[in-house]
Amino acid sequence: MKSIDMYHLGQFLEPELQQLERDLRSMGLFALLSFRKPWNNEVICQFYASYYLDNTNNTIHWTTEGVHYKVDALTFSRLLGLGHKDRQAPRISDMQPLAASEYQYMYQEGHVADGQTVWLKPYFYVLNNILRQTLYPKIGDSTFLWDDSLVMLDCFGDEFTKFSIGHYIWDKIF
Repeated sequence: MKSIDMYHLGQFLEPELQQLERDLRSMGLFALLSFRKPWNNEVICQFYASYYLDNTNNTIHWTTEGVHYKVDALTFSRLLGLGHKDRQAPRISDMQPLAASEYQYMYQEGHVADGQTVWLKPYFYVLNNILRQTLYPKIGDSTFLWDDSLVMLDCFGDEFTKFSIGHYIWDKIF
């Protein structure tokens, strides 16, 4: 997991980056993206090797070094520093993806919306890279928009739509 120096991001004079910084703050991502602590790969591997999803109680259980832990969605959201507004916001998974042509506004003039990152407008290109490295780390070819990347990017920009960060991360773990 990487972090973003949000203070210095706000110091850039380019309008796209200033808008990006404002939108990341409005989305409630400021503290989460700038969180920087060392982490242990072995502990993370133990989590994924032992976690159990209790759908009935909306709880995740796991074992680390022989100790049983559990967390529910509400506590998880609070641990991320996200409040009531975030929990009430719509889920990305509930948002309907648009047809490829409806994402055309994210692409530079003269280039077709093709699900690749090469011709994204600078705002969306930088945003995708920030989110790809922090909120939803992805492996593989970074020139393609994966999974729900287009839906997420569509929430930003001129038609800003707040979505639940806590639910997004929780759903990804599930």
